[in-house]
Amino acid sequence: MAPRDLAVDRPTTEFAFELAPPPALAPHLRLALAVGLGIATAIASAGFFIAGAWPVIGFLGIDVLLLWFAFRVAARRAERRERLHLTPSVLTIDRLAPGTVPDRLTLPAAWLRVRLIERPGRASRLVLTTHGREVEIGGFLSTPDREDAAVRLSAALERLRLSPERVQA
Repeated sequence: MAPRDLAVDRPTTEFAFELAPPPALAPHLRLALAVGLGIATAIASAGFFIAGAWPVIGFLGIDVLLLWFAFRVAARRAERRERLHLTPSVLTIDRLAPGTVPDRLTLPAAWLRVRLIERPGRASRLVLTTHGREVEIGGFLSTPDREDAAVRLSAALERLRLSPERVQA
């Protein structure tokens, strides 16, 4: 028996896309901000210490700790990902977030619809619908990025539906 090419047996990926939030700050800007804040806090702390208001130094330290905590939370949220893989039969969505178990959703590609729901005064929603089921993707994206993702995914679905292999099946 001749060896089989495994690539032939697997469905071809018509579309692969990763949705990721933009980073809050570039690492070098985050470091520059932390150093600048540290210097400003040290100068202010020295001034309060000389003036005899040393209890204020603790509150300045708490401010620095809260800012550090906020940067950590923003950095962890920026690590979230949604990977979309479209094959002739299904769209697979892998949701990845640090410290959590990956979540995988599989939707049939034949009846899949992409909807960008505009909401006045609020962020739009990018929703995939099939068989009465709605799945929101890209909730962490900006509105222009959601619009771009909707256009790309809709175009990939349209190409899939018009492909010669699909028509012959």
